[in-house]
Amino acid sequence: MRGGEVFLYPECPCDCEPKVLGSKVLNGSSENEEDRCWDLTPYQDNEVGTPGFHWRLIEVGEDGSCSGVNYGGGNIDECGKLVGLQDEFCSSYSYDGYMELQQGCPDEEGNIKWPCPDGE
Repeated sequence: MRGGEVFLYPECPCDCEPKVLGSKVLNGSSENEEDRCWDLTPYQDNEVGTPGFHWRLIEVGEDGSCSGVNYGGGNIDECGKLVGLQDEFCSSYSYDGYMELQQGCPDEEGNIKWPCPDGE
């Protein structure tokens, strides 16, 4: 219950499970727009994420480490919607960028846990 209303979720929001919601390899120098830009509109619906968790769009290394650049983030609302997620992300770099849309969750100390091998 939240605010006196009952909400049903596909996952328990009390279980802290960071995960990757989507991924795509982009290259800004590609002639094909599909290889330069990632359509994020399929991730803008309700029930995409776990309510009360957080999301971020990040470039990860080829090995999945989260040592790359963070390109935005926000909260996941009570309906599981990624608040503030843009319609698309386009790369301007001439190398392969391994992009991930990630869900992170707060731990007991209030730090956000992300699905990265190095714990970032």
